[in-house]
Amino acid sequence: FTGRLLDKTHHGKTISMQFSLHIENREKMHKHPVLSALELPHNFKYPLSYVEFFTLPQQELDIDPWWFLCLHHQAMQDWYVELKRQYPNRSLIPFAKLSYNDDVACFDGHDTSGNPKVHYVHACASEGWEDKGHVADFTAWLNLAKQESLEYKTEFDTSSDIETNH
Repeated sequence: FTGRLLDKTHHGKTISMQFSLHIENREKMHKHPVLSALELPHNFKYPLSYVEFFTLPQQELDIDPWWFLCLHHQAMQDWYVELKRQYPNRSLIPFAKLSYNDDVACFDGHDTSGNPKVHYVHACASEGWEDKGHVADFTAWLNLAKQESLEYKTEFDTSSDIETNH
């Protein structure tokens, strides 16, 4: 699978760098972590931190209550199409979703820097009311998602202990 990652200027010429994902023995990876270059907004580039997250074998993919869309058959493509339909004036590249509501984490498709902001979008909200904020980039989002996952799992474990003790 090949997609755009970044453009570099070298001796006055802009060179579009390509990346190729070859994923072996990643039983957790059911889908490629990116949409095809044909589907993406012109000049959008996935951040290197995102691509590396899925290509390095030691990465923990369980960040419940968030889940990565690429781990579920067709979910990334389906949410991409749905968000384009709901919010035609925005360029959103979804990559993760909360399990308990309609919040979706999306890259800013208008950002061509190679390190786009991550927007929190409440899908199914009226246009103009969907924006729930943003963070600087994928790394910032991932750090927050991991912290939220830890708190969520701790809360779930605590509430399970309370229920079993009664």
